[in-house]
Amino acid sequence: MGAHRALAFHETPRELADELVRVGLEEAVRPPVVLDPACGEGALLEAALRAGLPPDRVRGLELDPARAEATRERLAPLGVAPEQIRTADALREAWPAADLVLANPPWASFSGRQAVRSRSRESGRGGWPSLHGAFLERIAHHLHEHQGRAGVLLPASVCSL
Repeated sequence: MGAHRALAFHETPRELADELVRVGLEEAVRPPVVLDPACGEGALLEAALRAGLPPDRVRGLELDPARAEATRERLAPLGVAPEQIRTADALREAWPAADLVLANPPWASFSGRQAVRSRSRESGRGGWPSLHGAFLERIAHHLHEHQGRAGVLLPASVCSL
């Protein structure tokens, strides 16, 4: 494993969040329950609310308690109850049921030149061990369980594989 590198957090740009939500909601026949399993400070959930989703239909999980609290504060004026945003390790804990998963998960590799060390070291069933790979597997499992849809932001390097 390479030298320790801190995981950087980057908020999803508003235009990108709005587009992901627009595409995700396109075929919805009723307002879906939307889950962001790595909600950060809530950009995707806020975009869902801007698109007209009722506040009681959003859910978020965030590992970092300070960022989860920032999301609660950001979304409270829009009608989202504090319990809808949970401080939780999305790779180890159960997810609330949702019709639509929207995510811009953390992107980190656990091997190679770009290796990072993380306390949440899920790496999937094989291949290149990565944090984003573990999130993609959890999202796929959730969709299988709940017959839902997903919109996931992927970096160009992953898309080209």
